[in-house]
Amino acid sequence: MLSANLGYKVGRGTVANVLNRNGIEPAPERNKRTKWSTFLKAHWKRFAASDFLTVEVWTGRGLVTYYLLFVISLADRVGAHSRNHDSTGRSVNAAAGSNSQ
Repeated sequence: MLSANLGYKVGRGTVANVLNRNGIEPAPERNKRTKWSTFLKAHWKRFAASDFLTVEVWTGRGLVTYYLLFVISLADRVGAHSRNHDSTGRSVNAAAGSNSQ
């Protein structure tokens, strides 16, 4: 079997083993019996939430809009953010609030 999205060849038995290890039934039964709770338990370590937001701040240069992309892993609640940029395109160090060129 060829995974069209990733370009890897994966055997049918390999897929069946992975599904079985994660408590997911084979395809004919899966459509009939899998509950959301089963699906969530099987995939919980892979779920993440993300948010893209802007914050407007008055600075010595006037009103500046900062852009932030934030992602958090739901399983272990570890978060990460992108390098912040202000409306002028400057990269900004969020922790120190200083500009880095």
